[in-house]
Amino acid sequence: MENILSGKKICILVASGFAEEQFSNIQKTLNRTGAKFITVSPENGLVHGWFENTWGHYFPVDVQLDQALGSDYDAVLLPGGARAIEKLKNNLHTRRVLRHFFDAQKPIVAIAEAVELLTLCDHLNGLEVSVPAALVQTIKTAGAIISDQPAMIDNHLLTFAKLSDDGEWLDAIIQHVAEDRTAVLQAA
Repeated sequence: MENILSGKKICILVASGFAEEQFSNIQKTLNRTGAKFITVSPENGLVHGWFENTWGHYFPVDVQLDQALGSDYDAVLLPGGARAIEKLKNNLHTRRVLRHFFDAQKPIVAIAEAVELLTLCDHLNGLEVSVPAALVQTIKTAGAIISDQPAMIDNHLLTFAKLSDDGEWLDAIIQHVAEDRTAVLQAA
């Protein structure tokens, strides 16, 4: 897995209240792959994680969401965390950035509650997604097909209803981001 993502710029989109453990595991894994990850957030300076049932650590924000351009990144990762998702849903820049990834068919990874952010772009129609039970109706209303699998890949979109304890979800993210879709797009 070493250097499999060398040269890739990965946007990790978060707001205060994000799932800190998911974020930390993603960060550690990306460090081993040679990818450059950029923390993008509506918060200025620092963003606050949520760990188990309380506030966790602060993490530096590399780029404020209102200054972020999807074209600057090769993929976007959306960790879960209900508090963070509520903040991101209400920020117009979230829609703008995510719409770029859908339109360009760049890898999108959404974990648990973060799958709801995908409804902001009106691009879910016909895509198969894996979602937590609480979001099934919301995602169906957006036109998506609900998978009964804990994880689902449909073209450039990787969604997780829940994460396995064995860490295989991290390998799935790396493989998904590493896939070269340019040949697929050129053939279409």
